[in-house]
Amino acid sequence: MAGRNEISDTQQDWESYSHARVWIGGHDVAVRKIVEEKLVDAERPPEGPLDAAFITPQTVEEAGYFARKLRSRLMPNAIVWVVQAKSGGASGSTLVGTAEDVVLELFRGGFSEAGRAAIDEQYISLGFRNTGDFFDMPSFV
Repeated sequence: MAGRNEISDTQQDWESYSHARVWIGGHDVAVRKIVEEKLVDAERPPEGPLDAAFITPQTVEEAGYFARKLRSRLMPNAIVWVVQAKSGGASGSTLVGTAEDVVLELFRGGFSEAGRAAIDEQYISLGFRNTGDFFDMPSFV
């Protein structure tokens, strides 16, 4: 998988999810449809542990909300993917905010960036790992 700010191939990064336990959701229906088509064979349990989560938000705050809500279901090495239009926007995508806004929102929620993967010419996915709730971390002051 690509490191922070490096773009890798979605096929390579998402290949392992084709038969994994995943959650796919978000209010950007057009983008969610693309993700669902790529992960058609993945198991989508309504509860229990998840190997990955795919969020297709309309707002940066929505991405943070779903990531925090799913935290208790994420396996230790699970990645939360936030899917959005590349810079310049894409037809059909409704996300308001930049990739950097998403990174900051998820950092505030206790996630660190794990990589980025291009989906196609218009969309990119930002990967995050759970590092714990920011407000529960020890203070070094």
